[in-house]
Amino acid sequence: LAFWYPLLLSFSGATCSPRAFTCNNKHCILQSWRCDGHDDCGDGSDEINCPTRIPTTCSSDYFTCDNFRCVSKKWVCDGDNDCGDGSDEQNCSEYSGSKQQCLMRVVYSTITTCPGLCHDDEFQCQTDGFCIPEKWECDGHADCEDGSDEHNSCLPRTCSSSFFQCNNKICIPSSWVCDGENDCRDMSDEQNCPTPPFSCPSGQWLCPTDMVCIELHKLCDGQRDCPNGADESPLCNEDDCQLNNGGCSDGCIQGPFGAQCTCPPGFQLLNDSKTCEDINECLIPGFCSQLCYNERGSFRCYCSDGYFLEPDGRTCKVADQLAAVLLVTKRSQIVANHIYTNPPLIRPVISGSAIVTVDFDRVTSRMYYADASTKQIWSVFSTGLMVPESIAVDWVGRNLYWTDSVMENIEVSTLDGRFRKVLLTKNITSPRGLVLDPRNHTNVMFWSDWGKNPRIERAYMDGTARKAILTTKVYWPNGLALDYSTRRLYFADAYLKYIDYSVSVVWNETQVLHLPLSVWVETRYWTERGVFRAGKEDGSDFAVLAQELQYRPNDIHVYSPAKQESCNNTCMQFNGGCRINECLNPSVHKCAQICTDTLTGYYCSCNPGYRLMPDGKACEDINECESTPSVCSQLCDNTAGSYFCKCAPGYIREADGRTCRQNSGINPYLLYSNRYYIRNQTTDGSQMSIVLQGLSKVVALDFDHSEKRLYWLDVGVGKMERMSLDGTGREILANTNVVGAEGIAVDWVGRYVCEYVF
Repeated sequence: LAFWYPLLLSFSGATCSPRAFTCNNKHCILQSWRCDGHDDCGDGSDEINCPTRIPTTCSSDYFTCDNFRCVSKKWVCDGDNDCGDGSDEQNCSEYSGSKQQCLMRVVYSTITTCPGLCHDDEFQCQTDGFCIPEKWECDGHADCEDGSDEHNSCLPRTCSSSFFQCNNKICIPSSWVCDGENDCRDMSDEQNCPTPPFSCPSGQWLCPTDMVCIELHKLCDGQRDCPNGADESPLCNEDDCQLNNGGCSDGCIQGPFGAQCTCPPGFQLLNDSKTCEDINECLIPGFCSQLCYNERGSFRCYCSDGYFLEPDGRTCKVADQLAAVLLVTKRSQIVANHIYTNPPLIRPVISGSAIVTVDFDRVTSRMYYADASTKQIWSVFSTGLMVPESIAVDWVGRNLYWTDSVMENIEVSTLDGRFRKVLLTKNITSPRGLVLDPRNHTNVMFWSDWGKNPRIERAYMDGTARKAILTTKVYWPNGLALDYSTRRLYFADAYLKYIDYSVSVVWNETQVLHLPLSVWVETRYWTERGVFRAGKEDGSDFAVLAQELQYRPNDIHVYSPAKQESCNNTCMQFNGGCRINECLNPSVHKCAQICTDTLTGYYCSCNPGYRLMPDGKACEDINECESTPSVCSQLCDNTAGSYFCKCAPGYIREADGRTCRQNSGINPYLLYSNRYYIRNQTTDGSQMSIVLQGLSKVVALDFDHSEKRLYWLDVGVGKMERMSLDGTGREILANTNVVGAEGIAVDWVGRYVCEYVF
């Protein structure tokens, strides 16, 4: 059982675009609808003062309508009112049973721009009347489906000195050559490019001259693992790591060319080949299928509501797979495909004349779709049917958004068609895709415009804070899709023939792409005279779900309750959000620690000693002992939200809580040597005494406070010695191999003595 609620697409109360007709009741309609025998305005003003129609003689491949229009014979009895008076759909014998079951075998493209509605700076394709930028005419590439933009009058194309001419004669900026992107569309700008230097992943060693990687543990193991045996050499018998750990910040192993620095898991060597740096796994696209939090030497993946983390610790899986449905519009029908059923369960949901786009509201299980033939947006209530989401339903604020390429604007109304408003109309020429993120404290919309200055833009859902987010290397931006879990915006460019996000191309095709687009979990779905899918990160797992369809699909969406996250509608809960302090209601703000109210909402923050997590609500303790090693002068213990400094035996903590000073009952003093003797002296210089004399050449000394012992190096006699500070217990620790020593240090914790040899 289904109920249809028409929401008329004509607009009132604003200035109509130059390509539209302004009715007496201030509605805007297509200029071509004037004097077509139909009351499109609703007040009959578009049929007033019409010139007397002279019978028209149409060419042999066109059909003459009762209102003397000429339409392609392909359009006769195709289920669409192309004449405007219905005469092309009368006396049709190729319909069976219901008017919605068309058996016609003609294949034709989706509803396109009417003849005569292209801008002055656009070229109109001959067969379908489609408008493309004027500069694409005679650019060496057929942008019209019939190739009419590359006609016989086109002159040979040349490029200016600052441009590169592709093999297909397209001109692109020279700076785009060899940048890793297929700007020419035939890959000629990425041919004969310099090969990037070969490198091995972290934890492996590059065999010189062979471009072969081997594991580090195979170095100096007595086996020739590199083709030229370079992993083995006489230096393998040395121990270069013994001296200052080979200069390495972390691990050190002996390699065929000396000390080889290594890093623990989760770290990588910097360009100096000595220092280890944490690997931020979260910067690797697709490392976590949804949300990622980087940790020192590690990472943590987690999932959005409605998903659970798989045992691999990286992949999120939807909890209710049976609720996921793929919805495709194909001109006269909306078809549903339950994604996870095997074999696929495909069934028609809605029939119409020229269905071009669809969206779904999870709150009421109501579907919204636009029919270009009836010039209406319809609302259909379907009982017990889970169907897709996303042209422009705001399931939180209960509003409906849409773009209009003829009126050149973006509009919004409530879901029942009331309170209609034009949000954006300036500098919009050919708006195409539109997606929303109405979740709490996001409230943004994105749209594509493939007009004179093609771009992708964003704004708040009230039309404010408008900003172009992509203006370069985009020509014909079409379908948009939001991956809510990873906060990525995917888009399709029908001119460049790829699906992209941010700056990384993840799918590339050679066909002309209409490319309505949807993203679900790890997969992207799109249409082009068929329905296709591929991995959203790298284009893997490509599959054809449907092909050789009678009509080219116009729109595609995946619906699942997990996609339309349940959020609080503060407008309905708190009197439109006026003068509301969300921080007074913990169930609304859900801040773990601190909530700060603002004019337009609120934001969460954390107490001192904590950092805000990526979800913008939870707080995590900061380990000051690791993040700020000098926070304590000696020992440091991390505590929840803070830290505690401790001192070694014989020291007490100063009033600042961080600095330790000696607590021996005597004033601090200095120990120093002038080659022949060792002296001590108070720090204020008031007292001085000789501790030991008669030495040869003392170059370094240190003191062990726990045992009150003095250590020194006398390179004149080649000895390392120690004694108590009172002059007793003098003993020799080493009397060889200290001739070149220059430093000495006591490890008072591990009870070791280290010497530095130059």
